Amino acid sequence: MAACSWGVAPGWNDAGPLALRHRLPPLAEQRRIVAKVKQQLMAWVDALETQLAASRATAANLLSALVAELTACGNAGASPRS
Repeated sequence: MAACSWGVAPGWNDAGPLALRHRLPPLAEQRRIVAKVKQQLMAWVDALETQLAASRATAANLLSALVAELTACGNAGASPRS
């Protein structure tokens, strides 16, 4: 019967993934990458906020129109007040 290893993929020992060496770009390049990603994310957030504001305005306009329509329909059969 083969020995079982728990918690790691077959062929890896516990230190295997931790022992891998990854080459990182220089710190200045890392900072440039982070700044670029942050700029793109903030642009997306701004666009989403604009879309949300437009959607809320549209919903408010639709609600106002619906209330006006229902109010007009309700008053059409009512007797005029004198």
